[in-house]
Amino acid sequence: MTTVHVILGIVGISVLIFIHELGHFLAAKWAGVCVKTFSLGFDPVIAGIRLRLLAWTWGDTEYVIGLIPFGGYVRFLDDTPEGHQGRADEFARQPAYRRAVIFAAGATMNMVFGIGAFILAFAIGVSFQAPEIGTVLSGSAAWDAGLAPGDTILAIDDVPVESMPDVALAAVLGGCIERTLTIERAGTRRSVKVTPRIDTTLGMPALGLMPTAARTVASVSPGSAAAAAGIAPDDEVLAAELRTQAYTARIDAAALPRGPFIQALRTLAQHHTGEELRLRVKPPHGAERDVVLAPHPDKDNAVPLLGVKLAQNTVRFVRPGSDAAELFRPGDAIAAIDGAPFMLMTPVDLLRASGARDTLAVSFEDGRTATVARDTLLDWMWREDVRFGLAATRVLSVEAGSRAARADLRPGDRIVGVADRAAGHSDTVMRILEERGQAEAALQVVRAGRMHRAVLPAGGALGIAWDERPEIGGVESGSPAAEKGLQRGDRVLRLGEKGIASWDEFVDAVHSSRNAELTVTVLRGSDEIAIAARPAERAFGTLGIGFNEMRVLIREPNTASAVALGVKRTVISIKQIFVTLLRLAKREVAARNLQGPLGIIHVTGYVTRYGLGTLLYFLALISVNLGVLNLLPIPIFDGGHLMLLACEKIKGSPVNERLVNTVTTVVFFLLIALAVYVTFHDVIRLVG
Repeated sequence: MTTVHVILGIVGISVLIFIHELGHFLAAKWAGVCVKTFSLGFDPVIAGIRLRLLAWTWGDTEYVIGLIPFGGYVRFLDDTPEGHQGRADEFARQPAYRRAVIFAAGATMNMVFGIGAFILAFAIGVSFQAPEIGTVLSGSAAWDAGLAPGDTILAIDDVPVESMPDVALAAVLGGCIERTLTIERAGTRRSVKVTPRIDTTLGMPALGLMPTAARTVASVSPGSAAAAAGIAPDDEVLAAELRTQAYTARIDAAALPRGPFIQALRTLAQHHTGEELRLRVKPPHGAERDVVLAPHPDKDNAVPLLGVKLAQNTVRFVRPGSDAAELFRPGDAIAAIDGAPFMLMTPVDLLRASGARDTLAVSFEDGRTATVARDTLLDWMWREDVRFGLAATRVLSVEAGSRAARADLRPGDRIVGVADRAAGHSDTVMRILEERGQAEAALQVVRAGRMHRAVLPAGGALGIAWDERPEIGGVESGSPAAEKGLQRGDRVLRLGEKGIASWDEFVDAVHSSRNAELTVTVLRGSDEIAIAARPAERAFGTLGIGFNEMRVLIREPNTASAVALGVKRTVISIKQIFVTLLRLAKREVAARNLQGPLGIIHVTGYVTRYGLGTLLYFLALISVNLGVLNLLPIPIFDGGHLMLLACEKIKGSPVNERLVNTVTTVVFFLLIALAVYVTFHDVIRLVG
C-alpha cells in the first residue's frame, strides 16, 4: 500500500465525519439555532497561531477550512462565552423535538450518505473477492463437508452468491444452522450440506474458507529473479518445473487449483535458492513462453534457525471424499518410506527423500503397507487433501478420578478414534466428545505401537492434558543443531529456562534469540539432555513475484437495480452491526477483533487500489456503522442525548445535571480506554 493510498484513506474517513457534522449543521439552521462555527477539518491553536487554511463569515456563522483535514465540527452559540444569555437562538432554549432533530441529524446524514454511496458504488462497479475457495481450514465445517480449493460457491440455500464476502455474511447472519451450498467443481455442479461453527478467534459463525489468489502477476520486485527473467505485471504463470541433481518436480495450473498452485510455487522457491526453476508464462497479449530463473535469497527477511525440523509423520486431517481418504485416515502414523524411517511428510522433504523414484512404498506404524505414485502423493499434499503434523492426540497427563483415568488412559497413549470416528487432532477428539455430551464413548488408542481399545465412561471431567511438545523429525546437515548433536526423535522440553509446549513456541523463541547461544533441553529416550547451540541466520528463496487476488466486479448499470442493491446492502450492514453488538455483549466476540480509526484508515487505503466504486462501497459500510452506533443510547453519543430528551419529556423536567455529568465522564473514560485498546491491536495487526 502506497502513501497515496493512506492519504486517500484518511481523506475518505474525514469526509464521513464531515458529513456527520454537516447533518447537525443543517438541522441547527433549520431549527433556528445560532451556529457560531462550522469547520471542515480542525483548526487548533498552536503557539498562538490558529491553524486555518481559510475562514470567512456569512451571517452569524464563521465557516472554516482547518489545516488538519480530519473530519470537522459544529460550534453552537451555547459553546461560546456569548452563550447562556437567554437568547432565543441558543440550542438549550429550543423545544425538545427540535433538539432531537439536531441530535439525530448527524446519524441520519450518515445513513443517507451510506445508501447513496452504495447505490453509486454498484452503478460504477464494486470489486469483491471471487467466491472461489483458495484454502479450507483443517477441521472446519467446510473441511468436514468435503469442500476443497478450486470449488466455486454459486448459491447458499438457493440464494445466488456473487462474492466471498457474501459467503462469510451468510454464515454470520444465519448462525450455526445447516446450509445447502451449491458449488461448481471441475465443471460439475453439486450440492453440499454444511453447518457453520463458531470461530473461536472471531467469535462468529464461520465455514472455515479463505479466498484464492489469481495466477496473474500483480507486482515484480526490482532486482529480483523474476525481474531478471523479464516477468511483468499481468503475466499469468501456467506451470513450473524444478530441476535439481537429485529430483525433478512439476506443478501445472491445469492440474492444481489456483490457491494450491501459488502456494506450491512459493514453497519450491523458498527451499531451492539458486536452483533452476523453469516457468511457463503467458503475457496478457502474446504467446506462452518459458523463462528460466533461480530464486534469490530473501536477505531482508532472514531469520535465525537451529536447523531442526518438526516431526510431521502423523495424519492430522484427510479431506472427506478425496482420493487421499482411500489410503489415509486421521491418526495414521507413517513409520517408513521405502523401508527407511521417515518423519518429515512435507512436499519438499518427500521430494528429497524419494529422489528419482516414481513409486513409493509407505509403511504405517500399525503394520499396514501401501504403494503410491510419488506425484500422486505430492498432488494430495499440494492440494492439502491430506495434512500431516506432529501427533496431536498424545496424552501428556491424566487427572486422577477423571473420565480418562477411569478409562485407564496413560501418558504417552495416542487417541486415534472416538466412537468409530477417526481423529488425528486433539481438537477433533474434543469436538466429537462435545457432540456426545457426557455419554459413554469407545476410544481407539495406540499404546507402545499397538492398537488398544478403551471405554470412556459417562459423566465427569475428561481430565486429559495433551502433549504438543515438539518432536524433532530431522536435522539439516551442517546446521548448528547437527554440529551440536541434536537428533531425530528428540523431544524439546525447554529453551533456556522457558518450558516449550508447542512447535510455535519453540520457533518464536529461536527467532527472537537474535543469534544468541541457546540451551536446548530435550528428552531422548528417558534421559534429559541439555545442548548449547547458536542459531544461524537463514534467508529463504523468493522469486520476487506478488500475485493478484481473484476478484469479480459487481456492477448494476440499471438505476433501479442499483437502488435495490444499495438498499439491500444497507439493511444487511445494519443487521450485521446488531449481530456483532449482541455477540460482544455475550462475550462471544473478543473486543480485540474490533478495528479503530487506524485500522479503518488502513483498510480504506487498501481498497482504493480497486477503484472508485470499491472505495465508495467501503465508505458506505463505515458511514452506516457510524450512523447506527451514534444512535445507540450511550452518553456522549447522539443516541445518548436522544435518550435524555426522552426522559425529559416523560418526567416533565431535565434529568439531574450532576448525574448526567457523572455518567458522561465515566463513559468518556471507558470509551477512551476502549479506543486505546482497539488502537493497540490495530498497531499489532499492522506491524504483524
